[in-house]
Parts: sequence; structure tokens; C-alpha cells
Amino acid sequence: MTRPSTRTMFLGHPLVSVPLVLIGLAGLAVCFMGGPSGIFPGLMFFAMLGVVGKATTQAGAYRRWQREWDAMAGQATPPTNKLKGCTSWLLAALLAVGSCALIAVHPALFGALIVCAVPVLAIVGLVRMARRRRHRSRRAAPEMAVKVVAKATVPAPTLAAAYAALPDYGQQVMARSAHGK
Repeated sequence: MTRPSTRTMFLGHPLVSVPLVLIGLAGLAVCFMGGPSGIFPGLMFFAMLGVVGKATTQAGAYRRWQREWDAMAGQATPPTNKLKGCTSWLLAALLAVGSCALIAVHPALFGALIVCAVPVLAIVGLVRMARRRRHRSRRAAPEMAVKVVAKATVPAPTLAAAYAALPDYGQQVMARSAHGK
């Protein structure tokens, strides 16, 4: 696997991608509240989120491949991410705390926050369901699956019968190859 570009590796690093995603989500929320004047900035933030998401996927795939490659060579592998299962919950908690702080500072934004949060939660739920379904389809087949073993329908001749069926020149060639000449 070839190493992605330096830009992809930089944007795909979690210390860079997480703040960029948070900025992009905050920018999208502000653009939704801005009315028609927020369409162009919203499209820019949406494009930025796409670029960061693709870079994160490519950089993560490369890092996993490099870790496996180093393990095959017998080198010590760096520890894997301990927070892998917790990142979505950590992000949800961070968004919830940020939303509560925003409502505490500006109570008038509660309605706009609900208008932005409902579609986002619906999209997140649909994406999680699609991922779960995709992972479920990749699992191994159940043990009750039918296995087919092909058997020859025409009986194969014995070795002696096959040699006897050869013409004279074929028997001479086989005799030579058997003696290593």
C-alpha cells in the first residue's frame, strides 16, 4: 500500500480531524440559522467535512496496514487506539454539554438548536443502522449452510489401465521420464 500524501496524513490525524469536524459542524449549525445568506458558507463547511472525512479514512487505513505490516516483520507494534469504541459517545457527550452551555448563555437559541439537532440525530441514526447492517452482512456464513462437494460422475481408470491405453510412443515417453532421461 502506498503512503497517502502528507496533506492526507495531516488532515487524517485525529488531533487535526476532530477539531476540524467540530468547527465544520458548528459552522453548519450557524449557516442553518443564518437563512439564505448561509447557503454558500454551509456548502463550504459541508465540502470541508467531506475532505476531512475522506482523509481520516485513508490515513486510518494506511496506519492499520502499516501496523499489520510491522507485526509480520516481527517489529514491535504501537498500541492500538484504546478509545476506539468510546469516540462516538465522547463526541455525543461533548455536543450535549456544548448545547447545554449554548442554551444557558442564549436561551433564545433553543428552538434553532432543536431544528438543527433533529436532522443531525436522524442522519447519525441512519448511518449507524447502515454500518451495522453492512457489518452484519460481512460475517461468516452460519454452520447450517449447505456445502457442496463435487465428485466425478465418470469413474477414473486405474494407473495400470491408463498406461495400457497409451499408444506405443506415449509409453516410451513415460518410460523415459520415469527413469530421468
